[in-house]
Amino acid sequence: VRSVDEEDLKIGFLFPLGADAPDTISHIASIRQMQLDTGLKDSQVLIVKNVSTDKYDDVIEKLIGKGCDLIIAKSSGAEEAMIKAAQNHPEVEFCQEDGRKVSKSGLSNLHSFYARLYEGYYAAGIAAGVKLNDLLNKGRISPESCVVGFAATRENPENISCINAFWVGISEVCTQASMMVRYADSSGDYNKDDECARQLFASGVRLMGQRVFTTAVASACAENDIPIVGNEINIIDVAPNEAITSVIVDWSVYYDY
Repeated sequence: VRSVDEEDLKIGFLFPLGADAPDTISHIASIRQMQLDTGLKDSQVLIVKNVSTDKYDDVIEKLIGKGCDLIIAKSSGAEEAMIKAAQNHPEVEFCQEDGRKVSKSGLSNLHSFYARLYEGYYAAGIAAGVKLNDLLNKGRISPESCVVGFAATRENPENISCINAFWVGISEVCTQASMMVRYADSSGDYNKDDECARQLFASGVRLMGQRVFTTAVASACAENDIPIVGNEINIIDVAPNEAITSVIVDWSVYYDY
């Protein structure tokens, strides 16, 4: 690893979604916190959004050409391009979120990072269970209608672990609950997330959990008076009366590191 003077350090960040996507908002807030913690200037932080999988090679090369010493990729779709770039540029450090092939690459300048999301979903499940008990005690729902819905992007190990942890938290508090899960089969598609939520409503769910990258589910819950646990961002502005809590990662801890 080469040494870099602090005033010359440049970091590039790659995001697959746009500036209004909750996932991007969460990460950029953490980047700004990292800047406050470390003193890095805006000129030292290069953020590229809306990067499609077929554009990562070009975007990474452009960031290296602009002098980036460290490149951090949010999307798993960037992993192949990050591995290739790390092989071609040993002088640059690369950090891949949820990098599943990183350990097998054998590259000392390529690193993987992620958060233990299931821990947050377990705690959120406890909060959701408390809310369900409150609804039961007030007679707003019956034991038979004590059904939780969960809308997620796709069926993958990451989402399954979050769903399971959420359910464990709920069931430890509310023994009368049951849960239904639907996948939108998309990442960042507002209409598909909205459709996923409304299908769950039609099936009788009375409380929602989610792991999606739009505000569609929260908006649908606000329209239908359905309590909801959000993710990535605080959803109070979207569902002020329905928001219970949100599972949010403070990525600045890793960015500081």
